[in-house]
Amino acid sequence: MNYEMENFKNRLQYIVTKVEGVPNLAKMSKVGASSIRGYLTGQNEPSFFKVVSMAKAGKVYSEWLASGEGPKDKEPNAPSAFRETPDLYVSTKKDTVDDVFLKSISYLKEIFDSQDQIFISAILANLHSFSRAIRREKESKQINLKNNELTDKIEKLDNNVNTLKDIIKGYMQPLKDGKERRKHLLQLLEEESKMEATGTEGL
Repeated sequence: MNYEMENFKNRLQYIVTKVEGVPNLAKMSKVGASSIRGYLTGQNEPSFFKVVSMAKAGKVYSEWLASGEGPKDKEPNAPSAFRETPDLYVSTKKDTVDDVFLKSISYLKEIFDSQDQIFISAILANLHSFSRAIRREKESKQINLKNNELTDKIEKLDNNVNTLKDIIKGYMQPLKDGKERRKHLLQLLEEESKMEATGTEGL
């Protein structure tokens, strides 16, 4: 986003001086101090929302900070040409999806009709970011859904395995009991044979 960085740096420096330093501006605007220093040196360009945040912290108009046009310092409780928060429109419970859509289109038309390249670039950049965020959210939900389906299948498989173990155990128990009975009979027969042998030797 092109803010004519040389002039923008001067306007930003005015705010830094006004709030008595970069650390204060960073704290008040929630924009990182290193980012602000990057804007002042021209190494980085701020996003539209960061311009709004820094302007609000410095009590200047966002239009002035972004483009150098319009009034500079805000008077106490002075209205802005547009909302000074990133959410340009806050819906209410009474608003339908169609209401929000129509109002959003109205805002976009007003911005594009102004032919202000700074605001148009900001809108396009942020719409692109929002679109990517929505796609990532959809992909994340699809992955979570597949993971949940896989978890359900694994749980069902575990249940089937446990059921199969119980069935096999039921079949094996009689066999085990039969082996024990045969072993016991063999021991009895062996003892009986020993007794008979002992008796024969006595004769």
